[in-house]
Amino acid sequence: MQTFLGCVPLARKVTDVAGRSPVAKIGLFLLMAYLFLWVPDLDFLLLDLLHHRSIVTHSVLPALVFIFLGWRAGAAPIAGALVGIAVHLSCDLLSPMIGFGQIWLPEPYKMPLGAFSYPWLAINALLAFIWAKRIVVRSLPAPYGDLLAAGTGVVTAVTYGWVNEQAVSAIIVTLAILALSYAGPAILFRQGKRYER
Repeated sequence: MQTFLGCVPLARKVTDVAGRSPVAKIGLFLLMAYLFLWVPDLDFLLLDLLHHRSIVTHSVLPALVFIFLGWRAGAAPIAGALVGIAVHLSCDLLSPMIGFGQIWLPEPYKMPLGAFSYPWLAINALLAFIWAKRIVVRSLPAPYGDLLAAGTGVVTAVTYGWVNEQAVSAIIVTLAILALSYAGPAILFRQGKRYER
């Protein structure tokens, strides 16, 4: 399980902030989940450099930048940011991957990934959910951290999928990726234990 975070060495530095109350941690988690839900669309502000649905903003990169620059903010806000990004990317999976619906490379290339946009979004959404789950328990002990990440993922998927995407299918896809983020690592962990015997 630790190997997922091993891909991001700075993520190991993300710890709990001493003196912060559980209510403050939950509040920061929820605030960052909401704020980072909209971060992938910041590419609209940089259309000279980035295309809409840029590979730069429609990935876990914004959260990794937050980890790099703000790892002292604590585990709860960083995990919340990852949940927000994961929900946004999951909902974007339903767009037809033509024109603005595709993932695009930035300047000087500005070319689309085409059919590779689907796996790009799915893998990044899954990684964001997995990292959120792994980081939040550094701030709120199990099962509370897990419940916060899962509950926020579900509520955010339903509200963002219904209000912004206006599609029940967006909710279903997001919930499926969220469920996979919990079931997938557990299955891999069990299979690893089986091979060790």
